[in-house]
Amino acid sequence: MLDGARELKLRGTSVPVRAKVVQMTGFSAHADWMEEDRWLARAPSPPDRVFLVHGELPAIEAQRARLSAKGWRVEAPQPGQEVQL
Repeated sequence: MLDGARELKLRGTSVPVRAKVVQMTGFSAHADWMEEDRWLARAPSPPDRVFLVHGELPAIEAQRARLSAKGWRVEAPQPGQEVQL
C-alpha cells in the first residue's frame, strides 16, 4: 500500500484501496529505557516490584540488569505467567 497499490488481494478477492496511506517514521508511544529510568526515579518511594512486560527479550534483559543493579526488584514474567501481587 505504501508503494501506491490500487487494489489488494484479501482471501482470494481483489479489493480496491480507497485509503490514504501515510508512513510515520521515528515515532513511538513507548518510553525508551532512559525515559523509564527517569520516570521510576521520580517515584515518591521505590515500588516493591517492577514488571517488564513489553519489548524484545534482549531489551527486557538489559533493562532488568540496569534496574537490578540499582537495587530494584525486577521481574520479567513469561507470556501467560501469573504473578501474585
